[in-house]
Amino acid sequence: MPSRKGYDSHERAIAIRMRLRNKTARTVQKITKMSASTQNRLLRQYYVNKRIPKIVVPNRRDTLNPNAKITERYKRALYHSVKEKPELNNARRAKLLQQETGILLSTSGLQKAMARYNITRKKFSHKFVEAESQSSKDQAAAFKRFHRGVSFEQYASTDEKGISNKQKESFGYGFVERTHQNVPNIRKSLSGSSYRDFNTRIYDIVPKHESFRLNVIVTICLSKTTPVPYYEISKEYTTGPRFSAYILNRTLPKSIKYDLVDRSSVHKAVKTCEKAHIESVEEAYQHKGIHPDWIPTAHPEWNPIEQCFEHLTQHINRVSSNYNLENGWEEDLLIYEIENCLDNIPYELVKSWYRNCFCQLYPKTKVPDYLRPQPQK
Repeated sequence: MPSRKGYDSHERAIAIRMRLRNKTARTVQKITKMSASTQNRLLRQYYVNKRIPKIVVPNRRDTLNPNAKITERYKRALYHSVKEKPELNNARRAKLLQQETGILLSTSGLQKAMARYNITRKKFSHKFVEAESQSSKDQAAAFKRFHRGVSFEQYASTDEKGISNKQKESFGYGFVERTHQNVPNIRKSLSGSSYRDFNTRIYDIVPKHESFRLNVIVTICLSKTTPVPYYEISKEYTTGPRFSAYILNRTLPKSIKYDLVDRSSVHKAVKTCEKAHIESVEEAYQHKGIHPDWIPTAHPEWNPIEQCFEHLTQHINRVSSNYNLENGWEEDLLIYEIENCLDNIPYELVKSWYRNCFCQLYPKTKVPDYLRPQPQK
C-alpha cells in the first residue's frame, strides 16, 4: 500500500500507541497509511526520548469539543458584552470576544454558553431598544399608525422555518478515527480502553441517521374554517423563486387583503426570480390581489406566525418520545408529525396568537371584540 509523507503529531502518536499495544506494522499501515520503516523510526525515537508526541487540542471551544470549559475571564467578558452591546448578533459577538480573550467560539457554542450561564439579552432589553437605528424606529412608528385603522381579520401571516433531525449521539474516541474512518469495529480498541487524560481522548458528534433538513412555509389567518389555509414542506431551501411560487399556489379566504411578512431578502426577491423565469415576489402578490405588509426590523413579536412555529417545535419535541427517537428523526415520520400539527391547529389558538401581537403593539389599548377569547359553554 502506498504511503505518504508529512505526518502530524496526532498521527505519529497514534502509530506509536498502536505499536506499543502489539499491533503489527501491516495493521498500522492499513489504518494510518504510514510505512513500516517510518513506524520503526518513530519507535526508536520513542525508546530514546521515553515520551510520546503530545497531542495539542485546538483552542476552539464549540460543539466539537463539549469537554472544554469556559474560563471565568471569558464568562465575565461575555456578560459585559451582552450588557453593553445587546444588539450584536452571535457571529459578531464571537469575533469581538476572540479579540479580547483569545478564545474562539462558534455561533452555536456561544449560544449554548449564554444559555448555560443564564446570560440573555432580555435582561438588557431597554438598552437594546435604545440601540435601534432611526430607520427601525420610523418603520415601527409607521407600522403602528397604519394598524390602528385596520382590523387583523384582514391579515394573513407568512414565514418559513427549517426543521432538522437534530437528535445526535456523542462518542468518545481517539484521534485514530480521523485517520481511518472506515473501520468502526476496531475504533475503541485502537483508541485505548482507558481514557486517563485528554491527550488520548476527543469528543465528537456523530449523526446516527443521515442528516437532513425540512424547510416549511406556513400561512395563518383569522378564518374559522381554515385558520391554516396553506403550507408547504420541502427539502429545498426557501429561495425567492420558491417563495414566489408559494404565493401563486396558495388560496386565501376572500376577507384577506394583507400578508404580514418579515424583511428577509427572500420576500423581496427580483433578480433570482428573473433568472428562474418566474414572476417576482411583488408581482406574485399583485397577481393574487394581496398587499405585503413588512414587519419592522427587530420586532418579530409583532408577527403571529412566530408563535405558530414555537407551537410546531413544541409539538415535535413532545411527540418524539412516542417513536423512541433517540437516534434522530426519520424523514417520513417527521413530515407526518408536521402535517398532523398544522392540520389540527384550532381557530381559537390562532386568535390567541393575534391577540398577543395586538397586546405587544398597543399595550395600553383595549383588546377588540373579534380578538377576545370565546367563552366556553
